[in-house]
Amino acid sequence: MQSFMRWRTSAGASSRRKFAAYSAAVTVWPPAWFASAARAAVETAIAAVAAGIAALTELSRRGAYKELNAKADYLAEGMAKAIKASGVPTWTNRVGSMGTTFFQKGPVTDYASAKRSDTKRYAAWFHGMLSRGVYLAPSQFEAGFVSLAHTKRDLDRTIAAAKAVLATL
Repeated sequence: MQSFMRWRTSAGASSRRKFAAYSAAVTVWPPAWFASAARAAVETAIAAVAAGIAALTELSRRGAYKELNAKADYLAEGMAKAIKASGVPTWTNRVGSMGTTFFQKGPVTDYASAKRSDTKRYAAWFHGMLSRGVYLAPSQFEAGFVSLAHTKRDLDRTIAAAKAVLATL
């Protein structure tokens, strides 16, 4: 805005008249759609902030991370057993409650090794799990998360679905 004000005060009268004529000819700002889009963006931001505050409040509860890590360990152990029993070559990277399973032999340590993964097999895995009510990331290059909201029943259903899907791969 400062540069506009500088131009306006330093420009000659002729330039100011041209600018005034142009300004009068353009659409009034903001257009009607902008107001509704801005309102939607603000409402979305408010909801996101409220969700973030709720998550932080829950995580600040005594023992929350211990519970979260126990759930993640339980799921990881169940999935590892299911994968081993299936014989399907996979590699899983995990940190805390976040993990990604790659359909390939050997470690995945960088982009190049991740790109060697069997994305068609992952697609079959994703759709098989989805058809059994387990929602995974749609891309093999994204992570999945265990949350405090997951129950032991949820985790058991996920492991059972994994066993069933792995048997088809």
